[in-house]
Amino acid sequence: MVAASHHVKPMVELPEPRVGTAAPDPDLVEYLMVAVPDLDSLSALTPALIDLVNNRAVRILDLVCLARSRDDGLLTVLEFEDVDCLAALEELDGEVGGLLSEGDIHTASIGLAPGSTGLLLLVEDRWAEQLSQAARRVGGRVVDGERISRPRLMAALGADAALGALGAGQ
Repeated sequence: MVAASHHVKPMVELPEPRVGTAAPDPDLVEYLMVAVPDLDSLSALTPALIDLVNNRAVRILDLVCLARSRDDGLLTVLEFEDVDCLAALEELDGEVGGLLSEGDIHTASIGLAPGSTGLLLLVEDRWAEQLSQAARRVGGRVVDGERISRPRLMAALGADAALGALGAGQ
């Protein structure tokens, strides 16, 4: 169950470009869910997000904060403007919001454990712009991508190699 006042607009198509910004490359848009132990832990993510945006690695198109109750599993959705430790994100260029629907939020939050908090981001992977543009110039495009789960990667690498590569204890 989702409790919130997030914009309920299905993510069917990307919006028209905002004044002073280019339209996102629809081949480079993905969502990320970053889980942390609690709401206060989100403050550690803010500098990293600002750095990623300022270095043009990503453009944040939508962002919501999610908290799953430890007691009943109820999901609470908060706009980032309502979370004090994320206030610095308001200073980023462009507008953020209105693209993730209630259904998008529900689907993305399935893996969020009871008692934890998540930051759901809809981003344009600007780091791949040159690759996308080069593919389009020759009649191609970026058609798919997938985030590989940690357990799946560890199994593929072998547990010992994976722990060494990812840092033991992380």
